[in-house]
Amino acid sequence: MKVFLTGAAGFIGSRVAEFLAESHIEVLGIDNLNSYYDPALKIDRLVRCGFNRADMNEVFASDRDYAESSLCAVRDVRILRSQRFPEITFSRLDIRDRETERLAVEFQPDVILHLAAQPGVRYSITHPEECLDSNVMGFMRILEICRACGAKRLLYASSSSVYGEQSPHAFRESDANGAPKSVYAISKRTNEMLANVYSDLYGFKMTGLRFFSVYGEWGRPDMAPYIFTDALLNDREITLYNGGQLSRDFTYIDDVAEAVRRIIIKGGNIFNTSPQHDVINIGHGYPTLITDFVALLEELTGKEANTILLPMQHGEVHSTLADSSKLHIQFGYKPTTSLEYGLRRFINWYKDYKSIARPGVRPGVKDINSKNKFA
Repeated sequence: MKVFLTGAAGFIGSRVAEFLAESHIEVLGIDNLNSYYDPALKIDRLVRCGFNRADMNEVFASDRDYAESSLCAVRDVRILRSQRFPEITFSRLDIRDRETERLAVEFQPDVILHLAAQPGVRYSITHPEECLDSNVMGFMRILEICRACGAKRLLYASSSSVYGEQSPHAFRESDANGAPKSVYAISKRTNEMLANVYSDLYGFKMTGLRFFSVYGEWGRPDMAPYIFTDALLNDREITLYNGGQLSRDFTYIDDVAEAVRRIIIKGGNIFNTSPQHDVINIGHGYPTLITDFVALLEELTGKEANTILLPMQHGEVHSTLADSSKLHIQFGYKPTTSLEYGLRRFINWYKDYKSIARPGVRPGVKDINSKNKFA
C-alpha cells in the first residue's frame, strides 16, 4: 500500500508516518515547513522519523524565502529518504505547488492522507482569510489532486470543533453540527461538505477524521498541554478562560496514530459496505475539566500554578466529548491511554527536548502572519 501524506512534519502527521512505516506501508510525505510556529520543531520531528539533520537543514536553509516565492513556479523538488524507515520519503512542498500534483501523479498512491492545515480556533478568529484560504481552498487542491492521480481513497483531518455547542452527552457522528463557533470550525465543516460532493460526483471513498484535543510528545507549542507545561516549569502565569470551567476530551497522540493506521489498513474492506463519504470520531471518550487538567500537571511537575481566571473567550465551546463507538465497531479500536500516563510522557519529552542543543540551522519564529499558510 502507498500513502501520500500532507502535513508530514506536523504533530499528527509525523507520528502517523512512523506507525504506517512500521506496518511496511510506503509513505511519501510533503510539508512546507512554514513558520506558524518554530520550523525547528518540524525539522526535529522529521529527524526523529529518521531523516538526516544536515539534509533537513539544507532543505530549509536553501529556500528561506519559500513563503515569498511563486507557488505556481516549477520547483527543483528534492526527495529525501528516511534512514530509520526506508518506507518514508519526504519533499518540502506546499499543497498549492504545481509540483505537488505532479509528484502525487508519479507516486500513484492508494490512499491520500491529508493532514496539512492552518490550525488554531483562536488564530482563525484574528486571521479568518488565512484560515479559509489554507483549509478550504487548500482542501480543494487535494480533491483535485485525487482526481489527477486516480487515488480512490482520501482520509482527511476534520475536528471536534464541527459539533459546536452540544448537549452534555458524548458527541456522535450523526449529531447535528450546523452551528460552528469559529472560522476554524466552519473551515472543517466545509471540508466535510466538499468531500461529500466530490465522493458523489467522482466515486471517491472519503473519510473525515474528527480529532479530539490531541496531545503528547512532539506536540504543537500553541496547544494547551504545551502552553501550560511551559508556563509551570518556567514560573509563568497560566490563563484559564471561563474560570477554568471548560472540559476537553484529551486524546493521546499514539492512540490517534493507531486509529488512523487501522482505518487505512482495514478501510478497504469496511468501505465496500459503508457510504462513499463518512466521518468518524477519534477521541478518548473521557472529559477532563481544565482546572483538573492543571491540577494534574501540578502533581506531575511538582510545581504550583499561578492562574489567571478570565471570562469565556469567543470561538470556544464549553465541552467536547467523543462517542468513539463507531471507531470501535468498524475498526476494532478504542483509545485507552490515561491522561496521567500521556501527560507524564509529554512532560518527560518536554524536559528532554528543551535541554538538548541541536546542531545546524535553528530557524527562529517568523511573523505568525506569514504568507506561507499550510502547516
